[in-house]
Amino acid sequence: MSTSLPEIHIDVVSDVSCPWCYVGRRRLINAITQLSTTKKITYTYHPFIIDTGTQKDGEEYMAYNVRRWGGDGWVYSMKRDSLNDGCTFKAWKYWPYSLHCHRLMWYANTVGKGGELMGIFFEMNYEEGKNLSVKKGLMEAAERCGLDLKEAENIIDDQSVNKREVLNEYHKWSEDGVGGVPFFIVHLPSGKEVQLEGAVSTSKWLKVLGK
Repeated sequence: MSTSLPEIHIDVVSDVSCPWCYVGRRRLINAITQLSTTKKITYTYHPFIIDTGTQKDGEEYMAYNVRRWGGDGWVYSMKRDSLNDGCTFKAWKYWPYSLHCHRLMWYANTVGKGGELMGIFFEMNYEEGKNLSVKKGLMEAAERCGLDLKEAENIIDDQSVNKREVLNEYHKWSEDGVGGVPFFIVHLPSGKEVQLEGAVSTSKWLKVLGK
């Protein structure tokens, strides 16, 4: 007689434009993989926009860093600290205007593919050097995710589609006190809720999720 695994659901507030969100996803996925035989862990992505002033076609990596911080010196420790998690950042060329991604993500969530699409976005942006602020990059992501391409193209072409919904949820998270991402709300089998902020280590995830 089979017994069902304890179920845990995680709400993930995240932004494609946030490299720490990429690192945080890698670390979470590593923990989920280790716990796959003892826990049923699901997660849903929710939109956050860390910079609403990014140009709508995206910005070149170094130009953006110079404009915001005077250079990209801040990324080196992040790259070093996340290398063992599987993040190489080998082709980080663009800083995306993430509202486009979030609008497509909104649709992907409705068909149960939001988590998969976010993973594809992160890989394309940080490891493959693709521009997710233009139609070509977004359509490639949609195809790789197995989304309905006609629906995806309609969303990408009509920039009003899902825009209000995304912005409303983003503002809701901000009003609820989320000031930085990634931000996680973990719903444990006991009914307890745990909130975590930042690119939580895999070892901490294993403790929280109950290895």
